[in-house]
Amino acid sequence: MKIMLFLFLFSCQLFSSQNILPEEKFSVSQNYIYLAKFEFYKKNYRKANGLFKKAFYYHSPKDSYDLLDAGAAALYSGENELFEKYIIESITKYKAPLEFIINYKKFEKYKNDSFFTELPAKYDVLYNSFFTTHQNLQVYLDSNLLMEKDQMIRDIISDLEKNTEETNLNKKFIYNQLIKIDEKNAQDLIDLTKKHGYQENTWLLLWHHRLQFNDENNFFWQFFKPYINKEIEQGKLHKSFFAMFEDFSEMESKQTQKYGMFPQSYMINPIKDIKNVDWLRNEVGLPPLLYDKIVNGYPIIDDKYQLSESDLQNLLEKRISKYEIIKANDN
Repeated sequence: MKIMLFLFLFSCQLFSSQNILPEEKFSVSQNYIYLAKFEFYKKNYRKANGLFKKAFYYHSPKDSYDLLDAGAAALYSGENELFEKYIIESITKYKAPLEFIINYKKFEKYKNDSFFTELPAKYDVLYNSFFTTHQNLQVYLDSNLLMEKDQMIRDIISDLEKNTEETNLNKKFIYNQLIKIDEKNAQDLIDLTKKHGYQENTWLLLWHHRLQFNDENNFFWQFFKPYINKEIEQGKLHKSFFAMFEDFSEMESKQTQKYGMFPQSYMINPIKDIKNVDWLRNEVGLPPLLYDKIVNGYPIIDDKYQLSESDLQNLLEKRISKYEIIKANDN
């Protein structure tokens, strides 16, 4: 009897969220969100609402989209206070735009409710609280400045390429100057990241360096690849972070995609291994490809892809089954 009790207590300790690594917690949270959004699509609103709660138990929301969808599930389930909490958080923590919230398709039939009609008058105060409560506002502003400079450089280059009046010699001179400024800006981002950590508002600057992603000698990616991987291990970023960069590189070099991150390009850049794409996506924490079609409305233009809606349900449920036990033990 004592042995049985010991084994039971040991298993309870083993299946505890405290024993889950940070990287895994982020993946668990996203898996709950995938299933929650799938259940919402099936109009199982209460189930979706419960799944969102479990997702945020393991990790904070990834972005405002997750909060808005969680808000919709709460609203459709009659949990108005929770709905308001999620929407307010989407503004105060992620700066979700007012028009985007009000016109969010899932809120359409509730647009005349008091919360939505009163939100415009409250929005500026909520939006400004993003800045007043930010842990390091100066770093956020500095990183935004780097982003603005980065975008300005690309706008000038774009205008320069279209300018037919400028001589090629002048274009070359200006272009070389812009490249030097761009390299300095990239180094400034590295220095800022070394000192203050990765800033999520600088993602676009990383994306603008995607052409050099596979260049092993590129100083920018020599720093950011291992740094981002460390952030993933610590649960600060999701392990799908590089999926878009990998697919872009694949399209550039082989005209194919590994994960299917660019559904609008399937005709020109098909998925290289459609039979194993869901396994590859799972490796980086992405849902099966069919999920993107059902939940996000993306096309799948390949007859070789075979997965039914019930198969998708089973796969999504399987991903969280282990953690249902853990959550029960924590309670």
